[in-house]
Parts: sequence; C-alpha cells; structure tokens
Amino acid sequence: MMDFKLKKISWLRRRFIRSASLHNLNDWPDAYEDLKEQILTSSAFQLVGHKKIIEISSTTSVGHVLLEVVGVPKPGFDSKDLEPQDVLVFDYPETGFNVDFLTLNQVVKGLMRGIPGPISDTYHIVFDGLNLSLHFFI
Repeated sequence: MMDFKLKKISWLRRRFIRSASLHNLNDWPDAYEDLKEQILTSSAFQLVGHKKIIEISSTTSVGHVLLEVVGVPKPGFDSKDLEPQDVLVFDYPETGFNVDFLTLNQVVKGLMRGIPGPISDTYHIVFDGLNLSLHFFI
C-alpha cells in the first residue's frame, strides 16, 4: 500500500492557454518555450506566475502544456477556463530534473486509486523551480 499525503487547496477562476497535444511528454520544454513566445509576441495576454504545467488525461495519456494568463480570449489560441474548485496537491519527493514520466505515471495511478470520492480524469504536473507537484481536481 502506497503511503501519501495530500493537501487540499481552493482555486479561484483561472484561464490557461493550451499547447497542441504532446506526442512525447519529454518534449514538453520545447512546447513550453514555443507557446510562451507565441503568447508574448502574438497576443495581448499577460502571463501569470512562473510555474510550468503539463495537463494530462489519465484515460488517454495525452498531454498539453498550459500557461496561465489573464486577458480576453483571442482566436488562434486554445484557451481553457477553470472555474473555482478544490484541488488535491501531492508534493512529489523528486526534483524536476529527475522526472521519469513512466515512473510518475505509476505514482499517479496509485494516488488516483487511493483518493476517496470522485476526481477528474485530468491532472496537472506542476514544475515550480526545482519542486514538482501533482494536482488532482475534485
């Protein structure tokens, strides 16, 4: 049995710009930089914070890079609004430099099986400097 500790936080409404689907999760840094450059040069959006987020569907394993922004949606950008909600956060013990997505996927599956009650099939891998956390949505 996996032993884990989750903290519950509440999010206010947030808007993200989403990249195209990642064919290989290891390509996320390039997708992040490309999306960031596109937002900075071709939109009036303002970036919020410095966290790097990968959104993954646990059913399809398809991933997208997300950048949090403020501003009015504009054609040509895949914007995604998340309404206020509660989020369960697992602080991953490894640093962002030691990410092995196959191992991380096994950890996510174990965590999702152990979370009581319904949660979204989509979760976030959040890189904050050297720290890594997993976000599950209630």
